[in-house]
Amino acid sequence: MSQIGWVNFGRQEAEAVQALIGALTDSNARDELGLGTIRDGFSDLLFPGTSTVQTRLRYFVLLPGLFQKVVAKGGDAATALREVETQLIEDFLAKPDLDLKGLIGSEAKGALKRMPSAVYWSGLGAWQIRLPEWRRATPVEVIEAMRQGRTCWAEFSGKAGDGFALSPDERDWVIEKIAALASVQGGTLLGHLVQRGKNNEHTAPDLRALPGSIDPGPRIAEQLSQALDFSQLKVPGMGKPYFHAHFPKQSKDQLWRPGPYVRLAVISPFCDAAGLKRLGSKGPERLVACDDWLAKLGDQRPKLCQVLNSNLLPEADDENIPDPEARSGLHAKLFIRESGDRTYVTLGSGNATGAGLNGTNVEVFVTLSGKSGSVVLVPRSDELENRQVRRQRSRAGCGDRALPRSPYVDLSEPLGQQYDTAAHRPDGALPRAL
Repeated sequence: MSQIGWVNFGRQEAEAVQALIGALTDSNARDELGLGTIRDGFSDLLFPGTSTVQTRLRYFVLLPGLFQKVVAKGGDAATALREVETQLIEDFLAKPDLDLKGLIGSEAKGALKRMPSAVYWSGLGAWQIRLPEWRRATPVEVIEAMRQGRTCWAEFSGKAGDGFALSPDERDWVIEKIAALASVQGGTLLGHLVQRGKNNEHTAPDLRALPGSIDPGPRIAEQLSQALDFSQLKVPGMGKPYFHAHFPKQSKDQLWRPGPYVRLAVISPFCDAAGLKRLGSKGPERLVACDDWLAKLGDQRPKLCQVLNSNLLPEADDENIPDPEARSGLHAKLFIRESGDRTYVTLGSGNATGAGLNGTNVEVFVTLSGKSGSVVLVPRSDELENRQVRRQRSRAGCGDRALPRSPYVDLSEPLGQQYDTAAHRPDGALPRAL
């Protein structure tokens, strides 16, 4: 049997390993690149009700029956539900002859943090096993409604299976529920695939070959095409992404750096002199950050700076924790550099600070590049409208202080404001050039 380990040469090496393990085992996972939201959106469009944490299909059949047991049990709804689900785990474990692969809670049992009802709740609603009028209800709300005699679940009257093995009646019932998705709200890819399987129609085994073997309609075909492009992280006008991660104790040549550039623009809520130094001797030509951090830069502040709106706050770091209700504002980090005829856009978790760029923190970056003429930063429609209004009012000699502003930044023609060192506030308009 093979084993993996490491040799502890000294205290420094041990601390480096512990820091790396601690970072990788942090229970508070963060989607620094914002890709998880897009991925989940495509999943909900194409395969609603499914999730990578789901293990066995029969949970979709078992859970409505468990809620009936909770109603009969009485007492606090949440507590009773946990007790009934814990009993299900123990009942399965007491039958070692059953196929228990995929049993949720086989090790944690009653200490399990996320019970099967939580894992499958969204799917039960999406597949209309939980009736549509209860689609957005919580488990406790459903239990309370059932105690009042209200019907919350689709009826199943066939023969039950054993363990995680679906009976023929259960299989047909689940297939009917999923296949119905082909006609609900314009249909879903999952519904079309199950419907074809039900009709014994052939489908391509690979998602990329599906458009040539089935015709789910133009809307689903477009969703699938966009999802496949996203799976390869294809961005119009840009090539394949380059990922980089750096860890504490790495050598300087292993840390992320922007590379050579003619011009550099940086968006980072936090910044300091040590971080800007690590971006190269020339430094950024434009910097978007929080006003208090810009103030700390003093003479090292870039010539052109933009600040956040006064009513916005950056997301908290270890030393700056605002009120939870005020945790909105700029969290994005973006480094845009021009070199030759190409533009490189890097986004990730690291701020333009010494801690963010010198290897003190574990940081992840992804860089996209393309021909400068093909890389377009598109402003929102409301910003375009505001810009046109500002131009008209400027020509008429009017100010624009009454117009709403947002943290959106168009680097080709900034809507931001110049940083006033003395007053620590925006004052006047920035020049157009970058």
